[in-house]
Amino acid sequence: MMHFLCIDIGTSYLKTAIVSGNGSIIEKQRHPLHLSYSNGYLTMYPEAWYPALSKMLASFRYCNKIDAVSITGNGPSLIALSHKQTILQPALSWMDRSCTEEAQIIAHLSGSSYDASFYLAKALRLIAIHGMDTIWKFFSGPEYLAYCIGSEPVSYLPSSGYEPYIWNNTIHEQLGLRANLFPPYAEPGTIIGYTKPNGLKLPENIPIIAAYPDFLAAIAGTECIEPGYICDRTGSSETLNACSECYDDALPLLRLPHLIPNLWNLSGGVSTSGKALEWFCKLHGPDYLFESCIEDAHSAPFDPSLMFLPFLNGERAPIWNNTIRGQFLNIGLNHTRQDLARAVIEGIVFGLRFTYDKLVQLIKKTCIIRPSGFLADFPFINQLKADIFATTIETGLHPEGELLGCAAIALKGITKNLSISEACKNIFTLYSSYTPSQDYINYEEKYHKFINALTNTLNTFEDKL
Repeated sequence: MMHFLCIDIGTSYLKTAIVSGNGSIIEKQRHPLHLSYSNGYLTMYPEAWYPALSKMLASFRYCNKIDAVSITGNGPSLIALSHKQTILQPALSWMDRSCTEEAQIIAHLSGSSYDASFYLAKALRLIAIHGMDTIWKFFSGPEYLAYCIGSEPVSYLPSSGYEPYIWNNTIHEQLGLRANLFPPYAEPGTIIGYTKPNGLKLPENIPIIAAYPDFLAAIAGTECIEPGYICDRTGSSETLNACSECYDDALPLLRLPHLIPNLWNLSGGVSTSGKALEWFCKLHGPDYLFESCIEDAHSAPFDPSLMFLPFLNGERAPIWNNTIRGQFLNIGLNHTRQDLARAVIEGIVFGLRFTYDKLVQLIKKTCIIRPSGFLADFPFINQLKADIFATTIETGLHPEGELLGCAAIALKGITKNLSISEACKNIFTLYSSYTPSQDYINYEEKYHKFINALTNTLNTFEDKL
């Protein structure tokens, strides 16, 4: 049986696991990461990742059995490396939306909309700060960590359809950018180098396999590879990724090629889902954890009026509004911490339902949703989603979709004549399902109130749904 070292660089945690070729997680660890405001930017600290990885691997017992390494992570977070291979400043997180002027310039040149969270807008800002001649290469998170352990400088790109959201030669030339600022693209599943441990508890010369960005890794790890399936990526943000045979540019969804040829990945979600829970927990002190929040929410009765809008840092698809912010509605003296916890979680799911409705509008059928990530382990939340979406929620044996997706692409990379579809089927194991209860009627009524509140809020922020 083959074994893969799978790494996921998240917003809140660096997660590492050894995964077998049949999708069994042999051992796993996670290490907290920090997102902070620095000089007006939302930033991450890549220099902490290698020591964190070293610490986690030191506790693993099966490092000597690893056949390949695969790394995924959040994007578009951006790291600028100097010619001396040093990090010029804290990385601009995928959550940072400060580069609005740069995004407007790119949109004008390209003739299409360009969000301030995307790579190239951040790259222009870092060039303005440090100078183009100071910068050697730009990396996203997983590409940088792969480079640290032995890979060539590469960018992950599943297909040319992703270039408008990352960077492309036409825009480079118009902006006067040096072409080699950006590493060459590497097709997922290809060998991009071999391990050079440098203090890590890893054998030398283990193949490093180009992986997918985290959202595609989660799709692979939940086997959402046929139309009618939606991967629900839970974490600091939460995104619904639907597998579809078609698309409609009139809908405000993010449209990208799927990891399966000739299919599309249509997506949108809530940028501050897990971050909203984290914010709420911090308000109640260091001993109030995610689990405490979910227990509180589960214990609170249904309230048809109390609502929470979970948009704490602007929003991407399908709302596309940089300035919208969150709020509690209809809060009163009678409400408890438990009531507010339930409102926060319901608000996140209502926000996702807004995306789900637009996906179903296009796909024209009810879809099965498979969650990935930390929140996928909580039956209360899975049932809540089944009720609010009025559809079936299916969970896998392991909730770590990104790590399992890394295993799938690593399996494909070192196995001859194995398709990515076959690799996904080898890795994913269905565990349980949740169907709508009678509560869905109450949630349907409350969802329409949520939409009215969202519309009023967007009008306040001078945008329309």
